[in-house]
Amino acid sequence: MCHEMETLHGRLFAEQASSEAHAALHGRNGAQTLNTLIAQRHNLAVAATRAVDRGDAAVAAPTTCGLMTVLHWQGPPAAAVSLADRALAMDDLRPTDQIQLLQLRSLSHHVAGRRREATEDLEAALTLADGQSDVLGRIQLDL
Repeated sequence: MCHEMETLHGRLFAEQASSEAHAALHGRNGAQTLNTLIAQRHNLAVAATRAVDRGDAAVAAPTTCGLMTVLHWQGPPAAAVSLADRALAMDDLRPTDQIQLLQLRSLSHHVAGRRREATEDLEAALTLADGQSDVLGRIQLDL
C-alpha cells in the first residue's frame, strides 16, 4: 500500500477511535461504540502500527487507544502494553494523548496483575494533567 493510502487509512480509523468515541464508551451508546471498535480490531491494529512506524502521532494515539480498548475486552493485555509503549515513545504526542495512553496502559497493567506499573502509569497521567483542569476531570480512576 502506498504511503498516501496508508495515511488515509490511518486517518479514517483514527476518527473512528477518537477521544470522542472513547468517551462515548461510557455513554448511552457505549455498547454500540465498543462493538464498532471490536469489528475494526484488525484495521485499528494495522493503522496504529503503521502510524507509529512512520512517526504519525496524530493517528497513532487514537488508533492505539481504540485498539487498547478492544484488547482490554478481548485480550491479550500484553499486546496493549507493547503498543502503548511504542506510541508513548513518540516525540510529538500531545499531552492529552499521553494522558489517555498512560491511563489505558495502566488499565492493561492492572488487568495483567501488575499493580505497581498500573499505579505508576496513573500517577504519571495525573502529573501530566496537573494544571489542565479540562483533562484532569476526565481521568478515570478505575483501579
